[in-house]
Amino acid sequence: MPRVVGLTVMAALALAGCSQGSKPAAETAAPAPQPPAAAAPAVAATTATPARPEGADAVDAALKAARDYAAAAATELAAIDAGQKKIRAAADRAAAAALRGDTRAVNAARAEADQAHKAHGDGLAALRATAAAQTAALDAAIAQCAATPDLAAYEGCTALVAEQPTLAATIDRLGKRYQAADAAWPADRARIEEASATVALSAIR
Repeated sequence: MPRVVGLTVMAALALAGCSQGSKPAAETAAPAPQPPAAAAPAVAATTATPARPEGADAVDAALKAARDYAAAAATELAAIDAGQKKIRAAADRAAAAALRGDTRAVNAARAEADQAHKAHGDGLAALRATAAAQTAALDAAIAQCAATPDLAAYEGCTALVAEQPTLAATIDRLGKRYQAADAAWPADRARIEEASATVALSAIR
């Protein structure tokens, strides 16, 4: 009897061992995620800058000077107009002061008119000098463009040729305006002289 019990127990243990061995194995752990591969550095697109032809700097300088000269013409024209109005106003004041016998006022108006007229003369002289220099510089730059094959297709040379008549017209307009102011001066000057003579005669009497 004890032998049978022992055999039974051993069979039970063996059966339990088989049951445990038949359990499914634990699932295999998933591999750790790999970091993404580093992106290859982007190669910046480079645009080659075309080489400037020799002499381009001089051409650009001449073009800028011509354009600046034309742009400044409006200010100079306004100054001429302001000077002429000042002369006319001075002549009016001198005539009115002469009627009152105010010598001091006549002399002050005369000094103001003379100063404005001198400014016109100085401006005209400066115009003649700067206009000649500006024209010569522009002509020299255009000649350089024509004589240099590398500059033949340079856009600055094309712009220079287009700027030439604009510069000439600007100089002509300024010159004519100064001449008009000078032409008006004798009449205003005569009125001031008359006012001065009137107060001088009044002082003698």
